[in-house]
Amino acid sequence: MSQPAKTSQSPFLDVTSFSAPEAETNQEHALPSAPLQSVSPFVSVYEMEDGEERVDPESEEFVQFVSELYDEEFDEAVFELVTEASELYDNQFVSKYRHPAEQAMEAERILEAHFSPLVGELEVLLETMADDIDRRDLEAMTETEIDAFIDHYAPSQPLSPAFENIFGWAKKKVKKALKKGIDWVKKKGKALAKKAFRFALKKLKKYIKPWIKKVITFAIKKLPKKYQPMAQILAKRLGFQKEIEDQRAFEGGEDTVGEIGQFQQEFDLMLANLLFSEDETEQELMLAEVISEDRQPAADPVGDLDYARERFIEGVLELEEGDDPTPLVENFIPAILPLVKLGIRFLGRPKLVNFLAKYVARLIKRFVGRKYVRPLSKAIVDAGLRLINLEATEEDAIRAAGAAVATTVEDTIQQVATLPDYVLDDEELLEGYVLEAFEQAATRNLPEVLPEEAYLKRPDLRETKGLRATWILQPLRGRKFYKKYSRILNAKLSPQKLRAVKTYGDIPLAEIMQEQLGLSSGKDIEAKVHLYEMLPGAMLPQISKNEQNTPGLGMTANYAYSQLHPLTPEAAGILLGQPGLGRTMSPEYLDNRRVTGIGQRFYYLEIPGARARMIPMAGANATMRRCSTVKIILDFARQQIRVCHFLSETKAQDIAVKLRRQIPLGVVMTSLSSGIESGLKHALTGGVCSHIKIIHEAMMPQNARGAALMEVPPSVKENLVMKLKEWLGKGLSHYFREQPQSFIIATEDPTDGVTLAITLDNLSGLPALRDALKRKTIDLRNIDFSEAMPEIRVQTIPGYYGE
Repeated sequence: MSQPAKTSQSPFLDVTSFSAPEAETNQEHALPSAPLQSVSPFVSVYEMEDGEERVDPESEEFVQFVSELYDEEFDEAVFELVTEASELYDNQFVSKYRHPAEQAMEAERILEAHFSPLVGELEVLLETMADDIDRRDLEAMTETEIDAFIDHYAPSQPLSPAFENIFGWAKKKVKKALKKGIDWVKKKGKALAKKAFRFALKKLKKYIKPWIKKVITFAIKKLPKKYQPMAQILAKRLGFQKEIEDQRAFEGGEDTVGEIGQFQQEFDLMLANLLFSEDETEQELMLAEVISEDRQPAADPVGDLDYARERFIEGVLELEEGDDPTPLVENFIPAILPLVKLGIRFLGRPKLVNFLAKYVARLIKRFVGRKYVRPLSKAIVDAGLRLINLEATEEDAIRAAGAAVATTVEDTIQQVATLPDYVLDDEELLEGYVLEAFEQAATRNLPEVLPEEAYLKRPDLRETKGLRATWILQPLRGRKFYKKYSRILNAKLSPQKLRAVKTYGDIPLAEIMQEQLGLSSGKDIEAKVHLYEMLPGAMLPQISKNEQNTPGLGMTANYAYSQLHPLTPEAAGILLGQPGLGRTMSPEYLDNRRVTGIGQRFYYLEIPGARARMIPMAGANATMRRCSTVKIILDFARQQIRVCHFLSETKAQDIAVKLRRQIPLGVVMTSLSSGIESGLKHALTGGVCSHIKIIHEAMMPQNARGAALMEVPPSVKENLVMKLKEWLGKGLSHYFREQPQSFIIATEDPTDGVTLAITLDNLSGLPALRDALKRKTIDLRNIDFSEAMPEIRVQTIPGYYGE
């Protein structure tokens, strides 16, 4: 490194409001597992006569099968399972600050005992199914008979809602596989098909315990282990080397929790691999590898950070005047870096870490130690500590001051860790960047500690205008999960504001208010707005659970945490007039509540008289009523596009009333068109999104949820959206003109809402798009969706249906 230049100046280096007189008057990571060395039953590719490389038919069938198995609702079921495990863990361990490794071992033991009934029931289910299938004539079974055969299995004992939900989804996975088996009977014969199913289900039984163990580890660690996922192993064996090379390497990540979808992906891949492989040795090797992964020691970066943060807070509160906080910062930084994207680059660079520790220690010196902690704690109390923590004591206020310094250091290091190497290697450049990062972190985490003149000169050092507030670590006592804004803001929400603000899935807040809270869509709403920010390892249910004094929260139930919405700059500006309180996040964090980003902010609307509108779920926790959504399935195997447009109960009944009264068809279509258009745009052009599913012979599951479309030119996607809107409009107009009664009958079903399932066959341009997703060099002019009108079929299904 070069020699540092003259120290940059910042108002935080001379905090005059914290002068001495005022102070006196205020008194291990797991190693990647090796890929299988056995011979796969799949030949990766075969050569055509023209030299073009193609995926072989059996590999193509395998990938299509895995894509068809996926269902977003299974991810939701796993999330509820993780929430249940996490709540049990939090209840017993969050207030105990023992060494993380010791704590995790005891927690795993307790959680394994808690999950043992589910493991036992799933093992019995698979064993019994394997024996029963042997006595069935697969070729003679219709789909209805397969449904009845699978549905009759039930647990032998009462299970918790989350357990029963997983049990039900395991049956659905096997049901899909068994329906696939009818095709295999024709190809392989009855004996081979039965043998494949019997062996696969019995082997899958051995996988259940390791799979549940991974769920438990996930609930405790909150971050994925650094092992080679089964998806990558199978991708290599199936010939998708290019996809593996293009996958982003695990670098610590910036999620508060890893992607819940990894559990479904691995379950589906295991089931598919066991079914497709006729080699029992191959099956045993795959199981042995998974069990080996399960036994490997896992790192606990979240527990390490939580433990280090507490040690840092205790240390800064004990410093005497003149003491150097550098050793405290040096010990704190290594716990922060593993949870920061690109933070792994700091390993083996002690000189860089030492420089950061010394410089950051100098920046925080006027906020730590006995001399300054009381004025800082008083400033936090003045900023509203007791407004959000009614029972906060003086000791709590003092610890909140130490916590504010800790989060300032965390945010500073998190931002610095993402800097490019050329900055990290140049101390003169680095000093300026660290100073800027510290100022931004101090702005977010410290109360207003500077003189008013400093803020007049540097308005960027305030997140808001006119609010004296700060972000405070929560809960005050015990393990920390999130920060809460120290002021509960009042907001008057007009219908226009509610229509303009979007929440998860690009749904207008107005629909949330009407559908899920039963509020009139035409009136202003008075609300108290609570604001939150995520810490590493936290999930939204942990916010809702710990907000015991906030009406409508205080529990981990779906209907509580589903009322937390992303606080983007747009939402903060429209709802509160304070865009600086919002956080810009990448699209994957605005798609669903299962994955949240470190530093992501949320808001909760406390509305007097509002009550969550619930729907009962068989075998699951009661949940909020669904809002309208659009899901798209690009099925290249069948050369068709399927659109599932779920209409909320309110919208469905509104359309049914119009149809009964024979109101002009144009009025019905107008009420549908805006939702369809926004849904299509969100699914096809909105980035990584769970509202799209791709079934493609050359695409592994991790890219089949919309990620692959990121490489398709925007003009192609926009053209597809335009044509789909036109075709759906024509198809639905014909359907409502010819079959209005079928829609009306579906709305009379007691289930929540209805789904318009629309299938489009023989689309021009789809073969060229299929080739584009294989990364072939093609002429974009060939992707033309306007040559001919596709064949369109429409069906109305009671309730939610998303394939």
